[in-house]
Amino acid sequence: MDYLNLTLELTYYKCMTDYLPWMSYFDTLIHNINAYNRCFYDLAKRGEIVAAYPLVRLVADNLKIMVAEYLYPEQILPNIFEKGRELNQIRINGEKLKPSEINDKIKELYPEYSEIYTTYSSYVHPSKEGNILAKVYGDDIEAQKEVKHSLRTIKRTKAEWDLVKLNRFITDIIWRIIERNKAIIKENPELKARYWERLQELIESYPPINENSQSN
Repeated sequence: MDYLNLTLELTYYKCMTDYLPWMSYFDTLIHNINAYNRCFYDLAKRGEIVAAYPLVRLVADNLKIMVAEYLYPEQILPNIFEKGRELNQIRINGEKLKPSEINDKIKELYPEYSEIYTTYSSYVHPSKEGNILAKVYGDDIEAQKEVKHSLRTIKRTKAEWDLVKLNRFITDIIWRIIERNKAIIKENPELKARYWERLQELIESYPPINENSQSN
């Protein structure tokens, strides 16, 4: 994910013009996703499934925002991170954005998304599903041990697989955004020149390779 973030930053053409160099809102999104992934495993390994499941929904929320930004470049993330707006409060060409349209596009790209989103939404707020989960895993030491054991083996739980799927979807949408950005840069000589400057700056920022260490 860090490599993808770096590649995205290099092709994020707004960084070359309006924004400060090397800064974009995607960096915040990817940081959040990485944090949710880590915390999910940390909690699950301790048997705290009730607390781990809502994090899957939070990852799904970040995917939805990325897809919206893919559909409406430069009109989603600034509204969220600068103006504090929700998706349904953002206007595109004077009209309010319809989250249902974003959901339709996500279903088209990633058919399994809807089931995952619906399933883990049940664990964010008090609910029937959350109550059942709490009764199964809350105080049942043996059930907790079973979950911990599954995390120490190759076998993954369904929640883990769902989280893996979401991360695959996120990887895909990031590459789609990168390819879109590359096409924009390719058609603009000024952006193209700046892109190569940024790439050179990145290369020069790394320490030189020690030839002796390579020979060893």
